[in-house]
Amino acid sequence: MKELLVFGLFAILLQACPCSVPGGESGHITGVTDNSGHVTQDGGTTTERVQTVTGTVNDPNPSTSDVFEGRVVLERNGEKQYVTPVRSEEGTWTFTGTTVLTHGTNTIDVYVEDENGNKVGGSNAYTLNANIPVRDLTVTLTWDTDGTDMDMHVYSPDEQHAWYNNKLGITGAFIDVDDTDGFGPETFTMENATAGQWVVKVRYFDNHEVQTPTNVTVKVTRHEQNTQTYTHTFTANQANQDDASNDWEATSFSMP
Repeated sequence: MKELLVFGLFAILLQACPCSVPGGESGHITGVTDNSGHVTQDGGTTTERVQTVTGTVNDPNPSTSDVFEGRVVLERNGEKQYVTPVRSEEGTWTFTGTTVLTHGTNTIDVYVEDENGNKVGGSNAYTLNANIPVRDLTVTLTWDTDGTDMDMHVYSPDEQHAWYNNKLGITGAFIDVDDTDGFGPETFTMENATAGQWVVKVRYFDNHEVQTPTNVTVKVTRHEQNTQTYTHTFTANQANQDDASNDWEATSFSMP
């Protein structure tokens, strides 16, 4: 009888617990799928470069049930991006984010940062082996304000142009997504890059009434080994749709 009582109390406590992820973790990955909807299990192999990551996170301050008190970080091989948590009707905070894999082993983590940027609790790791070609060129755009719309523009040596309205504007390359509501990433990839001078620019398309400055980061990686990072701050009044007058030229570089 005593054992039944203990079990009953334990079951009640489990139902009452507001935790959304197991084991005291601040974030938990529940699935990784490619664009066709195929699920790649933890430790599995994929042949698709772009993956959608879903999961759950714990609010660092659950007393404010309608506002998530922190920032959710999705990290792949040490490269972090922010994703927006969404509260379900059951009170669980969930997230969905897109990541672009590199050839070989990719380790994906999710965790929460407090308002000071400190990691809250632990996180689980999800490992994927990507059986994909090594890319000559990868350009990634991220930013740090939720709800805002930044756009990446890439110009090739032969005067082709890839951007949100023409993601396949450069032959043999593509921009994966047009993120219109915060954080990115937007990623440009090309397996066999054209030799010559390349240019990367960023345009603040729409602030969606967000008035705080936005810090933008562009990372250029060649042959999945050598990465250069460039940063810039846009003010809210520099958001100007398709007007190029406020564009930031992040970098101009040569590919052999």
